[in-house]
Amino acid sequence: MAIDAGNTRRTARRINVGPNPRVFRDSLSSSDRDDFFRFVVRARSSFDGEVFNIPRNSNFNFQLQNANGRVIARSTRPGNQPENINLNLDPGTYFARVFWRRGQGAYRMRLSLNPDTAGETLDTARDLGNLTSSTGVDEYIGRSDPADIYRFTIDERLTVGATLTPFSAGAEISLLDASGNVLTGTSGSGTEARSLQRVLDPGTYFVRTTPVPGGNTRYNLTLNAGPAPDQGGNDFGSASAFPGFGFFPASVQEYVGNSDPVDYYTFTTTIGGDLKIDLTNIAPTADLNITLFDQFQQILAFQGGAGPGGNEQIIFNNAAPGQYFVLVQTAGPGNNSTYRLTAVLTPEDKFGDTFADATSITDPLSTSPAGLAPLSNDLDNPSIYQDFVGAGDVDVFRFTLTEPKNFFATRLKDFTGNITLQLFQAGNPTPLSGGGSALRGALGPGTYFLRVLAGGPTDASTYTLEAAFGERESGIIVRDVNPGALDANANFLTDVNGVLFFAGTDGTPGAPVGLWRSEGTLNTTVKVGSFTNITGIANVNGTVYIAGSTTQTGVELWKWQPTGGSLGTLSLVGDIAPGPGLSSSPTNLTAAGNNLFFLATPTGNPVGRQLYFSNGGAPVAIANAGDSIQNLVYVQATDTLYYVANRTGVGTRLLFRINNASTANPSDPVLLENIGSPSFSPRFVDSLKVVGGDLFFVASEAVNTENRELRRIAANGTVFTYDVDGDLNQASIASGNLSLAVVESGGNRYVYFSASFEDPVEGLVPSLTRVNLTNGTAERVSTNVSGTFTANNLTVFEGKVYFTATTSAVGTELWVTDPAGALEVTALDNLVPGADSSSPANLVVAGGTLYFTAETNATGRELYRLDSNGLPELALDINPGPTSSNLNNLIAAGNLSAGLGQLFFVADDGVNGREVWTV
Repeated sequence: MAIDAGNTRRTARRINVGPNPRVFRDSLSSSDRDDFFRFVVRARSSFDGEVFNIPRNSNFNFQLQNANGRVIARSTRPGNQPENINLNLDPGTYFARVFWRRGQGAYRMRLSLNPDTAGETLDTARDLGNLTSSTGVDEYIGRSDPADIYRFTIDERLTVGATLTPFSAGAEISLLDASGNVLTGTSGSGTEARSLQRVLDPGTYFVRTTPVPGGNTRYNLTLNAGPAPDQGGNDFGSASAFPGFGFFPASVQEYVGNSDPVDYYTFTTTIGGDLKIDLTNIAPTADLNITLFDQFQQILAFQGGAGPGGNEQIIFNNAAPGQYFVLVQTAGPGNNSTYRLTAVLTPEDKFGDTFADATSITDPLSTSPAGLAPLSNDLDNPSIYQDFVGAGDVDVFRFTLTEPKNFFATRLKDFTGNITLQLFQAGNPTPLSGGGSALRGALGPGTYFLRVLAGGPTDASTYTLEAAFGERESGIIVRDVNPGALDANANFLTDVNGVLFFAGTDGTPGAPVGLWRSEGTLNTTVKVGSFTNITGIANVNGTVYIAGSTTQTGVELWKWQPTGGSLGTLSLVGDIAPGPGLSSSPTNLTAAGNNLFFLATPTGNPVGRQLYFSNGGAPVAIANAGDSIQNLVYVQATDTLYYVANRTGVGTRLLFRINNASTANPSDPVLLENIGSPSFSPRFVDSLKVVGGDLFFVASEAVNTENRELRRIAANGTVFTYDVDGDLNQASIASGNLSLAVVESGGNRYVYFSASFEDPVEGLVPSLTRVNLTNGTAERVSTNVSGTFTANNLTVFEGKVYFTATTSAVGTELWVTDPAGALEVTALDNLVPGADSSSPANLVVAGGTLYFTAETNATGRELYRLDSNGLPELALDINPGPTSSNLNNLIAAGNLSAGLGQLFFVADDGVNGREVWTV
């Protein structure tokens, strides 16, 4: 509305201001510099005033004065920006003054007064009294009144809810405790209603309302109270299950009082032990009691009388397995209080907790509890031990074995949570094996400790332990290097003077790959070195050389020696490519007496590898060794190292020789040209094989690169060529890795291999061929098989040659030929009869037995052997049933010259991941 305001306080325009904003219009100029408006506040109210629509290039300011003319608020923003005053006013007379600074023109002024019945602090909060049902208020919050606070009390434990409904702008609500700490609150946007709910114990509380920033609104606040949820039952029949009861303290927080004087709880134990029940967190003015009952509701223990605020405790020892009840109740009317009820069962501890007090389970049994069964020596009928671990309790068993080799098997049953087994040998604090719920493997004589423990600080359980030892002919895992179902990915299995060395992942942070040595038992399988990776292992007269990487060196050459303690000594031979970011990546590690020959790159670039040797000291690069070197082999009888390499201007895949290879000063490499009589210059050489003092290889001649034939350099230096097809102008042998075997029979030495033989009927046919090394005669062996017949995996066993081959009639199977018999081959096709294949591979002789891998529908790919009749039979089904254990890396370690030695291999039993096994 348009008015003419007075220019002084005396002539001020009298106006009425209320909750609904009123807008007034007037103008100012250099000749009319002041407008005064007079209004009366009759109850404490929130004042909101704004001067707006000030003309451009003008500046009008805003003041609020009390009845005495004292300025109590002002707004002096620059230019024509709106002016605002927001504050709470007590009852009285006030003047709104709009005054000129610059310019001229009309303006508008908006004023409102909202009575403020709620306080703004905890001390001035509006008291809503004792909240028993529902109550509500209508109020205002905004820039002049940024918070309203209300106080209420409750005498019982109740569920309290609050709903805030704003009318014109967003607002939030918070619930505070007696000290002003926020218990819960709302947040959001818009003008929708806000609600919260909370279970509250008896006491004083506050509700606070606040506007969104810059907002002004009237609102309605409604509070209501109702019964609180009751976790405790009201009698035995409705008793609540005690939440989380067990071997760790479990608690429940609840309330008893006039409206709910009793709470019943129940729990069940499956094992005997000591019960401890605590009643705490009681109000200082309340007296509560607790009672323990058995399953027949008979009182076992009562505790009360501690007085107001006093804690109560029941300790009941030797509690038998069964159901129990706990009653929490007030000592009488008026004892209203929240409480915390805590209960825990500590089971009986039957067995020792440390190595020092371990419970013996082998003779003598003087330290064993009465009636404890000694460790069974029958694997099919293990001994059984039952107890509890967790909450700080572990169980340790001691047993002693006296036989040279014992198969030990143990497992945990009937447990919950994360419970684990560990096996130790006396004097060694590092576990031999552990991390799962079952252990099995071979053990040598000695004293051992079996420890059962919880996997984490919050794990606990009863358990049943089965354990036994005895003889076992089937395969055994040498050690679960990467415990549980994780793969060790064992590789580079190497015989080191009868002891197996291998690389295996155990997951150690920073150095996850270990160098391991094993004699086939758990207690002899130990880690002797740690690397980030291992790419090769070689034995040089008991010194183990390793191509291994660390974070400091990259992949370089290391050596392990059996000196300096039980774990030996590991040292860096040489950092050929210095720096952590570079690797010389040694490969083709080849022993020659006490020397090691290998390939490496000093620049870290795999292209351009050089030939090196080391006799234990810093590696020495060998000059003029050629390019693209490969296929290093050593002939001990002549102390000669042979290899294949290229030489610019001469040719590719040439044959080189280093004499005196085992000495401290090996000779310079020699390119073999014009060797033998007639002279022969090898080209496109591959398949270097050493048998005794002979070097066999496949090569063509410089003058005829199509003539690929089997060649031999004898220990006396004589060079032989075996052209089995009778035509020196065509190849007998295709390019690739040739398999061959040398066997003695009837006073002759024969070499067996696959080559294209000129058959008078069938023509040039790939066949199993043999050459009599005594007179050079070549003969086709597989005369009784038509068509292509290529033999692989040739292996000599008990004077016969066994191999794998494929035909349409029998598929891929194991075959045999007898040098003392006819020139024929025999298929051993009993595993998968007919044209289907068992696909044998990995032929190895160990312990006087020929082993190999094969696959059938019944077993998957598993370990097989020849039986006493010379027929294939299943030796071991590592992963029982049709699932394959995928055996590979078969190796015999030990007295190999006599066909003996212990068989090792890598397999996955479906439980322990890929690990090393032995038979």
